[in-house]
Amino acid sequence: MRPPKKKGDISQAYFIARCLELDWSVSVPVGDCDRYDAIIDKGNGLERVQIKTGRLRSGAVVFPTRSCTYHVPKGCPTKNTSRSYKGEVEWFGVFCPDLKKCFMVPAEKVGPRSVNLRVEDAKNGRKAKIRWAKDFEI
Repeated sequence: MRPPKKKGDISQAYFIARCLELDWSVSVPVGDCDRYDAIIDKGNGLERVQIKTGRLRSGAVVFPTRSCTYHVPKGCPTKNTSRSYKGEVEWFGVFCPDLKKCFMVPAEKVGPRSVNLRVEDAKNGRKAKIRWAKDFEI
C-alpha cells in the first residue's frame, strides 16, 4: 500500500505528462505551500490547477474538492481541518489510476466536498444532472 503523498506524486506526474502531450506549457511551484499543484498555459493565459487522485467507485471517478490538513497555525486547536479551493484554482486536474486516464474539471463546476464523474450508467437509472467522465477527459 502506497502512502498518500506518493499516490499524489504519481497522479501529478501522469497529469503533467498528459498536459505536455497536448502541447500545453506546465509550471510547478517550488515547495508544498501553494494552494495549486501546477500552472498550465494552453495558449490563452495562465491557469492554476489543483491535481487530485480519482478513485473508481460504483461506476464513477470520485475525487475530493477540499484539502484536509493536520497542520494548524500555532495557538489553534489541533484538529483535522478542511478547506475549499474556491477562488484559489481555476481547474481540478484528476488522474484515475484504475482507468489510467486524466480529466480536467472547471473549479466553478464542482461541489463543496467531492465530485463524481460517471463512467457507467447510475444503478438507480438517473440520467439528469450527471457529470460524464468522457466530457472532462483530456
